[in-house]
Amino acid sequence: MRYEEDWRPLCRSLPQSSEAEYKCLGDPDGLMLSLGGELRLRTELSNGALTRPEPDRQALLVRQLVHADIRLDSSLRVFLQGGTLQAIGEPKPFPAIQQNDGDLSQLFLDYQVRSKSQAAMVRLGRQEMAFGSQRLIALRDGPNQRLAFDGVRMRLDAGQGSVDAFVTWPVQARPGLLDDMSGAEDRLAGVYVTQQIAGPLKADLYLLERRQNADSPLAPRPGGFRQSLGARLFGRRSGFDWDVEAVIQRGFAGGQRIRAWTLASDVGFTFGATALEPRISLKVDLASGDRRPGDGISGTFDPLYPKLPYFSEANLVVPANLVDINPGISLRPQPSLLLSANWDFLWRHRLADAIYTAPLAVVQGSSGQGSRYIGDQKVLTADWSVNRHLRLYGQAVSFRPGQTLRQLGGRSIEFLVVSASLRF
Repeated sequence: MRYEEDWRPLCRSLPQSSEAEYKCLGDPDGLMLSLGGELRLRTELSNGALTRPEPDRQALLVRQLVHADIRLDSSLRVFLQGGTLQAIGEPKPFPAIQQNDGDLSQLFLDYQVRSKSQAAMVRLGRQEMAFGSQRLIALRDGPNQRLAFDGVRMRLDAGQGSVDAFVTWPVQARPGLLDDMSGAEDRLAGVYVTQQIAGPLKADLYLLERRQNADSPLAPRPGGFRQSLGARLFGRRSGFDWDVEAVIQRGFAGGQRIRAWTLASDVGFTFGATALEPRISLKVDLASGDRRPGDGISGTFDPLYPKLPYFSEANLVVPANLVDINPGISLRPQPSLLLSANWDFLWRHRLADAIYTAPLAVVQGSSGQGSRYIGDQKVLTADWSVNRHLRLYGQAVSFRPGQTLRQLGGRSIEFLVVSASLRF
């Protein structure tokens, strides 16, 4: 996130250069302005959707952002980011998260105080947020418009841990000029704690609450509230790395009690002493489904605001009523280039519940029908940070539907995305 950049230490010693002319405007120990921006070109090609007839997708997505980081003094600053989003190609019309005449993606004021061992911050305004593995709160970097929240966030860093607390309202994308806004009908609040336990072992513990009114345009289900209590253990040592997370959801929505859960893991081993530094990995995701629809208890897990892409750039399924087993291998021909291959197998957790696609939308006709098997997808990814300004990225996805999706009109899907991001 661009607001995490702090150019003041470098500006104190940075020689005069073309970059210093727009990064170090003013006094690094007083009033200082840093400017920057991003241009992302992203091409997407695909041949359809899970079940419904849809023309081949051929789209060029253009994200143009500029930002200003205004340091009023050593503690107080204003951060502003905005730009335009363009979508060219088919099918039309494009949703507001892909096409926007111009809007503010971030605008906030924060105040920070620091000591030798602690730092505290209060931030008020429109801001991006991402926590932990980004399974529940993430940037949503795949679409043109990233996810932002209006609200207040407080953070305390002490020793080897941190605490975040926030009350926010997600910003709803609209296609016009300066018309994106949040509303009282959808609120997210929470506390997120991160702490190093011992050696390489770290842990997150958090409590999130999302409240929605029935008329919220972001609510895939009737309004109500959903609390998510989660814990995550992660770290790496001697070539091994692990990331295991469990979440329990409770609440009430649409006249039903919520009793849902998820368990997700990503474990791997890197052969660091060999050429290409190969890493073998296994991801397993279990997200609960509804055992008996209509019994007054909703068992379908809701991933809230997950990272997109989640399983692949094609975004065909989401972690709701899902069992996912995803082995993979990655190689590093050079430190800035990562190549990976994954084969993802997908089942429903509960046959009585539906298959869900982004953004937690029901695949019509799937509830209680067919088998639990959804399908599988093969994913090839290349990610190259050419330098600190330019990043090149590509992913190819081949999805093969199971019997249930084929009976609903589904077919094999080929998806390709290529993007170039220039940051300054």
